[in-house]
Amino acid sequence: MGARTNNIAAYAEGCLYASDNNEVQQVQQTISQIQQSGLTTVILSLFHIGRDFDISPAQIPGDIYYNGTLVISRGKYVGYGSNPGDTSSWADLVGSITSTTVPGNTVQTLCASIGGANNVIYDFRCIEKIWLNNNKSFEGTNLQQNMQVLRNLIPGISIIDMDNEETDMYYDDTNPPSQAVIDADSRGSFVDFCKMCITIGFEITFCPYTDPDFWTYSLSQLNTSNPGKVKWWNLQCYAGGNGNDPDTWAGYITDAISGFDTTGFILASDWTRYYDTYYNRWEGDFPDTTCPDTFTNTSVFSLMNTFAHESSVNGGFIWLVDQVIGYEAANNQYNDPCYNAAAASISDYVSAIRSGLTGPITAKKS
Repeated sequence: MGARTNNIAAYAEGCLYASDNNEVQQVQQTISQIQQSGLTTVILSLFHIGRDFDISPAQIPGDIYYNGTLVISRGKYVGYGSNPGDTSSWADLVGSITSTTVPGNTVQTLCASIGGANNVIYDFRCIEKIWLNNNKSFEGTNLQQNMQVLRNLIPGISIIDMDNEETDMYYDDTNPPSQAVIDADSRGSFVDFCKMCITIGFEITFCPYTDPDFWTYSLSQLNTSNPGKVKWWNLQCYAGGNGNDPDTWAGYITDAISGFDTTGFILASDWTRYYDTYYNRWEGDFPDTTCPDTFTNTSVFSLMNTFAHESSVNGGFIWLVDQVIGYEAANNQYNDPCYNAAAASISDYVSAIRSGLTGPITAKKS
């Protein structure tokens, strides 16, 4: 069986959050674009877990942030819509993404992603610390309470996406245990966090880019305790995951879990064209045109085309909707040397994923 395109997803950050009444209309317009784009899954990113280490001022451990905005604290929603004078609410806005009453809406699934880049994000180290400080349990913790609030607040969020990029890192306190114990605790707390989310009513996706042993171990544990609750893997095939191949990762899974069916279990991926203000350079890909300015020198179509007819592939995802809708403004400020007048809409990226995966194969794997 060849690669399928049953699921086309996209991560979206601040473009889906209204911090005040003045931003509601823009968020609604973005949602409308998403609904008509051909996407089937939207992944709200990135949620973060409050921590009391390596940050000043200290946060309340287990509180939940959406990007830099505190949204749930001590069992109470505190984001947009919680204050007098708010004309709408964030829950209503993002909850409408999967509305079945909107003509032509293709979005069926809404996810919430926790984590991010390991050099700046500490979410899973914080989760581990909460777990360790509660006798290796989440029962009765502020984190458990807040995750339940998230489930109740936006029932349309059916999946928690685990973007754990900290798998080779840990919180180094003043008297750390041995590395072996830390590795065991990192794995144990991650699996137990997934189990807690499942008990609350969520399903799970993984978003790996490296460390297959960690991910296959976690899948093996959950496949035993909660079979079928890990719905798919969002494999990063860009940036740090450049060179990743879905069928290779499917092989890691079957090597670790005998008999596990990886058919259609993985979404391939690419990142969209954007200006990286940290490195002061342009990165990412256009849907159908290549640009020698990038280190990958590819397009979304050509990258997806290298995965065409791989049996483990069930579609793809892009990172990031915010970059797509902000491309023109970024070009005006930073002058993209590969400026594409078409600029590319969300639907253009969706089409590139579909056409690339359905072949015929014209691109070669590097």
